[in-house]
Parts: sequence; C-alpha cells; structure tokens
Amino acid sequence: MLLQKRAGEHRRWLAQGSAFAAEARRRAGLETPHTAVATGVFCETPPDEAAQICVDLRPAPGRGDDHGTGPAFERWRQDIAGKFASQGRY
Repeated sequence: MLLQKRAGEHRRWLAQGSAFAAEARRRAGLETPHTAVATGVFCETPPDEAAQICVDLRPAPGRGDDHGTGPAFERWRQDIAGKFASQGRY
C-alpha cells in the first residue's frame, strides 16, 4: 500500500504492469495467490479481470502506428493504464 500511495499520479502504471503480469501468468499457467494479491492492490480487481483488460485492448496483429501515438506496444500500455484511470480507480 505504501508503494501505491507514493506512486501518486503514476498509480495507473502500477495497475497496467500488474495487469500485464496477470495476463502473462494466466497464459503460462503460472497463476499463484500472489497474483490475486497484486491485482487486488494495484488494479482493484481480480487477476482474471485485469488479464482480460489486456486481452481486450491488445492491438490486432500487424497494426502499426495508425493512431499517431507511437508504436502499437506503447499505445497498448497507454490504453490499459487509461482503462484503469477511466474506471475512476486512479
């Protein structure tokens, strides 16, 4: 909780990173109780929901910089962080 508090305006990026980790663990079949703790603290959501946000916002393969906001991976990160912010969590 101290990390989250000190992150201030950057909390959305903690949520984004935690959601990425939840999706990576889900894909690898390596979900642990710690995943739920992390997404509960940083995303305020269960790991499956956090992971699904990553899946839902993933750009289609082959889509480049069609929004003028940088590479697809960076845009994906921004979209995920923005999703958590738009839900009023940050």
